[in-house]
Amino acid sequence: MDALVTKNFVRSLLIAALVCTGASAVKAQTVLQLSYPSNAVPGSVPCIYTTNGAGISADPQTGNLLATGDFTTGCPQTGPVLPLPVIVPGPVNWQLPNPWTINQTTSVQWAAANATSCIYGGSFATGWPSGTSACSSTASCQTLHDVSLSPPSAGQYQFSLTCSNSTGSVTSTSPFRDVAANPPVITQGPSSWNVTPWQAGQTRTVQWSATNADNCNFSADTLPSGVQLNQFLSGGITSCTSQANCGSSNNLILSATQAGTYAITLTCSRSSGGSTTNSASWDVTQGSSAGCLNPAAGWNRLESGEIFNFGAYQSVGFHDLTQFASIWGRDYGDSVGNYPIIAQWPGVAQQLVMPKFGRGQYIAAKFHTPANGQRGHTLKPDGTSYAFSGGGTANLAKLSATVSTVCGDFDTASPNIAPNCKFNQLIGGDSMPIFSNYASGSFCRLQPNTDYYLNLIFAPLTSPASAVFNGLNGAEVVLLQNANPF
Repeated sequence: MDALVTKNFVRSLLIAALVCTGASAVKAQTVLQLSYPSNAVPGSVPCIYTTNGAGISADPQTGNLLATGDFTTGCPQTGPVLPLPVIVPGPVNWQLPNPWTINQTTSVQWAAANATSCIYGGSFATGWPSGTSACSSTASCQTLHDVSLSPPSAGQYQFSLTCSNSTGSVTSTSPFRDVAANPPVITQGPSSWNVTPWQAGQTRTVQWSATNADNCNFSADTLPSGVQLNQFLSGGITSCTSQANCGSSNNLILSATQAGTYAITLTCSRSSGGSTTNSASWDVTQGSSAGCLNPAAGWNRLESGEIFNFGAYQSVGFHDLTQFASIWGRDYGDSVGNYPIIAQWPGVAQQLVMPKFGRGQYIAAKFHTPANGQRGHTLKPDGTSYAFSGGGTANLAKLSATVSTVCGDFDTASPNIAPNCKFNQLIGGDSMPIFSNYASGSFCRLQPNTDYYLNLIFAPLTSPASAVFNGLNGAEVVLLQNANPF
């Protein structure tokens, strides 16, 4: 058979000997010493090709040598050296599932051109009998093979296919993929939270957890302009880094400080492979302080806001401001920064904290007096001599308060305000001694086992609309000190 032998493969040409008898050619034999190309089988050495009587001739146009006879002796294959097999598509091209679970089936394909045989390699799986023959002829190897692949057990998997011909072999290898016995599952997530209806300024306490996960984090898909994720997720744990932590029922306080759309996603993953997400979106409407007596037209109860800890002189995030314990009953010494609520009435002693609020806003913090015993606390405004950079002066920034059974009740003639429980225009160092089940004294006396509101406002009780102080922009805020209970 004719075969093209290029100059690149010729090491030397032994001059052809022509033996003549009479005037005709009896025999012509040509010997070529050839070398394999650089991608030949390792360890190969130049070898001898010998043609039959037809010999060789030169192509007059290219100068290449043409072997016009059949090769009869020499290298492993007759003719020029074959190119190595090409595996396309192959394991290196596969997009294996992630996460991938036991017995989960995925479809993959492979084909090999120029190969005379292929062998399954790597991990053993259903549909992939590693170590056995995949094809044994050029025709069968170059056919596109569809494989249904599934892992029979948990572990790490990687698959390979090795294809060969007379020149050598080529291997295609898939990426590693971890197969988990149980993928991460979000058992409590945003989609399960019942938070509506929801108005601006209100908070919602929710729980989240995930099994088989060792890493969970929240991300924001949509938030109203100016609202940051760490403001919306204002309390509790917002991420986890262990299966025990992620699997716990974690509390989280959502503080919708303004109206708009809030959309977040919880993503949980497992270090050995696999991840899952859970998302939800809510529309928060403009709040109206329903059920409360607004002290003046246009004023609203601030139900959620930032709390400043003057003991550590730092913000402790956004929290529910509708409950007394949520402001003065937290553990602000918590090193993790979750600040859990650890005490109801009368809160935690010596809490030098205060919500940030100002003109047009008031605080109505609800609490419940104990059923028995003479217990009380002293709330002491401090810092009223500060100059407030947000507008107004120290004199106009004085704090007023009432303790009433009605939310937002600042009416000095109100029968719902307990005796001696009106505190007008307090100055630094003034006290609000508040006691439960105490029969005498000039301090604020409350009935046992009763719901009350501590109502706070930066304005005179007689004319709340006259205040101009805007504490939200101020560099300092008035703080309340929860003294040791009696």
